[in-house]
Amino acid sequence: MNEIILSSDFDRTKKRLIGEYGVNSLRFFEENEILLEDANSAKEEAYIAEKEQKVIVLIGYKFRVEAQNSLLLILENTPKNIKFILISDSKNSFLPTIRSRLIIKNELVKTELPKIELNLRNLGLKELSRFIDEKVELEKKGEFDKVALKN
Repeated sequence: MNEIILSSDFDRTKKRLIGEYGVNSLRFFEENEILLEDANSAKEEAYIAEKEQKVIVLIGYKFRVEAQNSLLLILENTPKNIKFILISDSKNSFLPTIRSRLIIKNELVKTELPKIELNLRNLGLKELSRFIDEKVELEKKGEFDKVALKN
């Protein structure tokens, strides 16, 4: 059965798939944004007959609407011995028509947000101003920089 995998670590997911299916059974199409050309290349690969199972994996942060529409028919009527796996970091990358036809597996890794010195539930201008003033003073002393603020 064709599936969607939600993953925040594409490399880890690829390694797991290689371990599960074997490198010779997999065909990867990986781009930041999956375009119509990528979808068409994947479909062409799907129509190349195989005796053994072939898994076609499309990996991207974004899947263009026209690429997904192009895949709809083949996802509904996948050729013999072919399996499609679509991988992204968000299920919202996919059209509802795609999501409704595929099994969705969530492999997203939850990360704990860093602790900050602000109470965001009761944050007011006074507390925000105090926080900024403290950080500006630390920066002037050389004890704090913009990189530390991001971390």
